[in-house]
Amino acid sequence: MGWMQWIWAAIAIWAFDRFVRLGRVAYNGICISDGKLFKSNIGPDGIENSVFKLSIKASSAWTYKPGSHVYLHVFNPLTFWQSHPFTVYHSPNPSKAGELILCAKTHKGLTRAMARDFASYPNGYKEGFAVGLDGPYGHQHNLDHYDTVIFIAGGIGVTATYSYAADMVSNGLASHTNFDAEKQGVAGGRPQHVIFVWITRNESALDWFGSEIKFLANSGEVDVELYVTDQPPTAAAAMDEKKQLAGSMSSCSTDIVPKPGSSDKPYAIRGGRPDIEELVATSIRGSIGSTAVMVCGPTGISDSARQAVTRHLGAGAGRVDYFEEAFSW
Repeated sequence: MGWMQWIWAAIAIWAFDRFVRLGRVAYNGICISDGKLFKSNIGPDGIENSVFKLSIKASSAWTYKPGSHVYLHVFNPLTFWQSHPFTVYHSPNPSKAGELILCAKTHKGLTRAMARDFASYPNGYKEGFAVGLDGPYGHQHNLDHYDTVIFIAGGIGVTATYSYAADMVSNGLASHTNFDAEKQGVAGGRPQHVIFVWITRNESALDWFGSEIKFLANSGEVDVELYVTDQPPTAAAAMDEKKQLAGSMSSCSTDIVPKPGSSDKPYAIRGGRPDIEELVATSIRGSIGSTAVMVCGPTGISDSARQAVTRHLGAGAGRVDYFEEAFSW
């Protein structure tokens, strides 16, 4: 049977891949993680469409760069043989500096098993469990040399765009305006006008991603704007005063006002869906030079942003490049 040699070859390739992956997990070491489940309002147990968040104390051997993803192994009898890819980023919490954060939406298989496990603990919080990290994987987009960078994210896709925006803030490259003389030459780069847009279904998403949004807003260097699609366009405006960020969007908006005595800075929230065509076009026209548009989210958002960039390639003062991160596999 001459065809058996092909079967054995396929088995050998698969076995080698498994061996290398296990070697990477062993090299990275066993990591200790805390997990928190944020239940949805769907279904009797709130597991459907819920989100859980892991804070992982990674070993010093683990290296990180924006856009990285890992294959997560959870060491328990039911899921130890499974792994799943997740985007990771550094914690914005100073008390957890260096820890890796992972956010995931509950679907089937491993994510559902983890969500149900967290749900069995008080307040959905489980601490001190062992995980293995296979990675990092992924290609980092070089966004440092663009004058204007526009991040557009939908739902859980915000984890990918946030990792880049947070890295720009940490490296001193982000600027609230198109030019900041004080930041010229910082970190070997030049100041960048960074616009961060997140489209989410409901405001409860801030329960699991609020600290990250506050990190960007408190930097004073990023134009942060949220769109809540389950609210009508006028609902957000009725909450407080109107605000317009960087002159890039003209629909009504609202400041999220910090609590009295807090050092947090406000950011804008709007009801309804954004006009991605107008958002992209206005930002490209307002750029003093080159523009990068990075998108991660559902296909509808990606398609709209891609079409908008294509239509307005020649509208700016410099080149316009489009980057897309897909969270399907």
